Amino acid sequence: MEISLLSRFEGGLLGSTMALELPEIDSTFAFWKKIQNGAIATLIETGKLETQDWWQQIDRDDRPSLECQKTGTSSEVAAMALPIILFFHDIPLQLNAELSRIASLWLHPEEPIEDILLWGEAIALILQENFNPSQFLPQLISRSPPRESLLNALQDAIERGLSLQQTARTIADRPLSQTEIALALYCFSFTPEDFSLCWHRSQQFNPLAAILTGAIAGVYNSSLGFPPSWCLSPQRQQILEKARWLFSAWSGCYILDNRDRLPRTAIGAAGTIQARKGFATISQRESRFPSYPTKSRSLNLS
Repeated sequence: MEISLLSRFEGGLLGSTMALELPEIDSTFAFWKKIQNGAIATLIETGKLETQDWWQQIDRDDRPSLECQKTGTSSEVAAMALPIILFFHDIPLQLNAELSRIASLWLHPEEPIEDILLWGEAIALILQENFNPSQFLPQLISRSPPRESLLNALQDAIERGLSLQQTARTIADRPLSQTEIALALYCFSFTPEDFSLCWHRSQQFNPLAAILTGAIAGVYNSSLGFPPSWCLSPQRQQILEKARWLFSAWSGCYILDNRDRLPRTAIGAAGTIQARKGFATISQRESRFPSYPTKSRSLNLS
């Protein structure tokens, strides 16, 4: 059964926030969560990532969050960037441009942007339905040459069946922020079909690795891969609602007075729905079927 793109949006946002409920979570993550919420709000309201609107969204919530500019590690900015990756996943050039732009705002000057671009590429591959789970890391190697040695080390660890601790030791010479992203990719690639297992495994390293693992495993398994009991709390229902609003803005299927009734089966990843007479898919890509042109995305807030 093909998983709907909406469910993947929901799974990614829900999976990325579960680690924030861990008792050992640092208060620093609260700042990055507020910045992420500001990005979600401006994407929903404007259909793009307007810096000035983003500042206003953050300021409405908490002005001290703005003091995090140019202080983030690669893994912190990658975790915060999830809604931006979701929103621009099917436009590779724009996705890289937006990730580069947010890195210029939030990333510490000594931190490498290549890890954030790698993270965006990894999640975009899943959303595009364009990867084989067993060949996930080899696919990333071809798309992210600057991180070839790191990805080869992770692939070797998986093929040898190394534990999380053993894998962490093999890449211990790398900066912590790069290690957190790498171990999230490792945990996901080791057991991609089991969200609970790869997420709990990542907690053995640190909460940020768990946030990143929850995001990518949530995107792949979607909200349908979560036990129903995990989605029942009011807080998690609010996260699912944000995901639906973000998806609505991305797709152009935006109904201000009826957001919760968005049909789940109406929209799929670009190019994955068969075109037929009288039916045009909503897509941001050129259709594979020239005789049935796709609609371009638009955001109507009037």
